[in-house]
Amino acid sequence: MNLAKNTTRISSILGTWTVKSHLKSDIGKNELLAYSTLYFMPDAMRGYGCSLENCREDMNNICMFEDSSQDAVCKNMADSVVDWSDVALFIYFGAAIDVGFPMYKHSDQNTGDWVGPFNMIMAKDASSLSPSLKSQSGQLELLDRYHVRYVQTPMTSFLRKPVDCNLLGDDDFNTVLGSIALEETVKAQYDSNASSGVDPYEKYHGTCDNGSVMPILPLITFDFMKDSVTGNEVIKTMFSYKLPITPKKNDVMYTFMPEIQRRFNKKDSGFHLSGPYCFDDDPHGAYTFDMNYDSQNPKKMIQMHHGCVDGLPCTPPAAAFYTKEQNDYNPADLIPDEPTTVKVGTIIYLIVALCLIGIVLLISFVFNFKYYKHNQKLRKELLVRDEQDEDSNADIRRKPDELQLSMCEETFNNSVESNSDSLLQNLLDKSDSDNDMKNK
Repeated sequence: MNLAKNTTRISSILGTWTVKSHLKSDIGKNELLAYSTLYFMPDAMRGYGCSLENCREDMNNICMFEDSSQDAVCKNMADSVVDWSDVALFIYFGAAIDVGFPMYKHSDQNTGDWVGPFNMIMAKDASSLSPSLKSQSGQLELLDRYHVRYVQTPMTSFLRKPVDCNLLGDDDFNTVLGSIALEETVKAQYDSNASSGVDPYEKYHGTCDNGSVMPILPLITFDFMKDSVTGNEVIKTMFSYKLPITPKKNDVMYTFMPEIQRRFNKKDSGFHLSGPYCFDDDPHGAYTFDMNYDSQNPKKMIQMHHGCVDGLPCTPPAAAFYTKEQNDYNPADLIPDEPTTVKVGTIIYLIVALCLIGIVLLISFVFNFKYYKHNQKLRKELLVRDEQDEDSNADIRRKPDELQLSMCEETFNNSVESNSDSLLQNLLDKSDSDNDMKNK
């Protein structure tokens, strides 16, 4: 517990924070809502903390008491299970997708309930006191900075997947949001050799030499700044989270991810796709959907609010006894959920065209498959007839029949690789050829 921390400023961080992206297309009923709702509350075990000179929490160090001697010692967060923290965090993730014509699909996936608690140290950035960082950003002057530092506590073992969670499977939960993710985050949240903006998953990029990519939890920095005009203090936030995407090899998304990544990142809309990363022994098995938000340089498509957004999760049960639940809020207290309209008309038309081509190919495949089955049946009948017919003319008659069947099988094998026009044309040509053979 760093005694130099400003408790008033840390108290102002507590409560609900909502990071969301709500996009709506200008053509058709296509809509995307992705959100991360965070709730900070005090940790009752904070009184068991301690403070040591040169034990810098922003460098992933923490003061704790030895079990035997009760002496205060400085240890690395990544190697320790501590019995105190400044705040506890609860997280609620979700995404809803509505697709209009021609598919008319709706998908709503979320954690189903709050996940936590994740215990955190509000690490005061000692370098923020240096004159070099007290620079002016417009009319704002940096006064204080706190980095979120996750720690492992005895409560870590109680992290569990909510019963109604449909966002993650049982095997994936611990890796993405459970104890494994927390352990990896504690290791990755500070790197003395890393420079600003370095990808924390860099060692997994395009190679499996270091195993599969290990997701980490959201990283947050709070800046307290003074408005030189009004004299008031304001909070500025930096939020960074890399949501893993792992398309399967037999999934069409696996093939198109590089092109989607290129087009997506070119728009510089606040979203960013990083990768590819190693996953399941495949160096191209994972990408990340980067939700990066900086309130001093906001993007149109990502918003962050210190409060509850209408229609989204608001308060976890753990905080229900000392704060208002969402149903207790007046409509005026809730932040309206206003979608951002995106001009994606060309993309929608492209999707429609691809769907229509897919339907034609599917119909063509079905007809060819039925035709193949019909000729298989005909072949069996011919073989039975040939065995019963001892006449020498049977041998002469069978040769053109076998030639016909061979041509039919070749047509079927090539149909999947041909375009829809060629498939239909081959089918018609083959039907005419069959009629001629039967007439002969």
